[in-house]
Amino acid sequence: MEQKKKAEDDYGSESENEDQEPKEAPVKPEFDPKEHEEKFDEDNPEIEIPPEVPVDQDNDWDLGDDEELLLID
Repeated sequence: MEQKKKAEDDYGSESENEDQEPKEAPVKPEFDPKEHEEKFDEDNPEIEIPPEVPVDQDNDWDLGDDEELLLID
């Protein structure tokens, strides 16, 4: 008994809450898929893929050591 009375003194009794007006239950918001998709599209714009870059080809003619020396001379 003493513990219950001490708890009520520390935290207040439940009867104090009865004097207040009853709180209304929260209302669940409605989900609008169209609005959600529009907001998503604004926040995440479509990725633009650039045109393919052509591959550079190495068309150089590799000279052998003998050909290089002839060219230098």
